[in-house]
Amino acid sequence: MSSVSAYLNLSKQTIAQLKHKKMVRADDQIPMLVPHFEQVSMKPIKEGVLKNGEAYTMLKVKGNYTPFFLLFQSLIRGHMKPGQDAYINDKSCEFLQSHFTSGGSCLVVATKNGIAGHALIVEPSPAAPYHGMTNMPDMPSPITVSIIQALSSNPNMRGLQIGSILIKGWLQHAKQSGKDYALFEAHQDNHYSWKLAEKAGLSIHSAVTDPEDGAPLYNMIKKL
Repeated sequence: MSSVSAYLNLSKQTIAQLKHKKMVRADDQIPMLVPHFEQVSMKPIKEGVLKNGEAYTMLKVKGNYTPFFLLFQSLIRGHMKPGQDAYINDKSCEFLQSHFTSGGSCLVVATKNGIAGHALIVEPSPAAPYHGMTNMPDMPSPITVSIIQALSSNPNMRGLQIGSILIKGWLQHAKQSGKDYALFEAHQDNHYSWKLAEKAGLSIHSAVTDPEDGAPLYNMIKKL
């Protein structure tokens, strides 16, 4: 698999099928993907094998990944059960464009069948100070941290520990990038999410409330 299209396995036909199934919302404003393939840069950082025996490559993706992220986000929401809406904080097209144009990246677990999972990686800098942690007391200096956001697994590939693979890959990459701390924010009711982070060595730093929607959150941290 040498091309972006082969790694991501997405096409106009894929979008049309998802829209037909009402799994892509109209307000996502997803651009057609094929013209954006050449605008995405990928760096393979890890290879492995899933529990089902399928090979995967973990990619650090930069550039115009926004349309791919929005499509995958809609795929996730289309499979959510009633009452799980609070577990996912949808990222807008504007947020994603700002993330990627300011140098942000995304870790993607890709197989021959497409995207198995992905997560945004935020590494604040003096030029791009955004970190996204909600009211975290005594937060380390932003330039010393790596933050994972919007960790998502393909609902058609459940049970393959994609979330664990992403978190472990992120921690390894953060350490190799010279960061001192890894930060993660999770909804308190999303036990799978914060327990997955705990299993990877992060601990609950503080319990806070999102001032915008009142959601109860955990700020989690790991010293690298």
